[in-house]
Amino acid sequence: MITILALIALSFSTGLFGVLVSAVLYGIGFGSAQPALQAATIRLARPDRKGVANASLLTATDLGIGLGAIMLGGVSLYMGYQALFTVSAVSVTFSLLMFTFFVKRLLKENRLSPI
Repeated sequence: MITILALIALSFSTGLFGVLVSAVLYGIGFGSAQPALQAATIRLARPDRKGVANASLLTATDLGIGLGAIMLGGVSLYMGYQALFTVSAVSVTFSLLMFTFFVKRLLKENRLSPI
């Protein structure tokens, strides 16, 4: 949620202060989300597949960063940076909804103990 706010703030930013506020919010949001996603991934994996699950998550993250940069470069070229950051906020919102509805439900169904 904080990452979404950071991207929305960045899309409306007109100066250095807005960029700095957005950077702090984005750092907090990404720094909170990455370990939570990694923990959920490992908790949902079978014991003999935890390494594969972790590697898959990190590979998907790198792939998303690479492909996202390519696709969003086209968005910025034709629509500008405000649209780029708005599209990014929509993407993060969609990801959060997927996580909430699918992964959280699986974690509740499995009733896994805390790590």
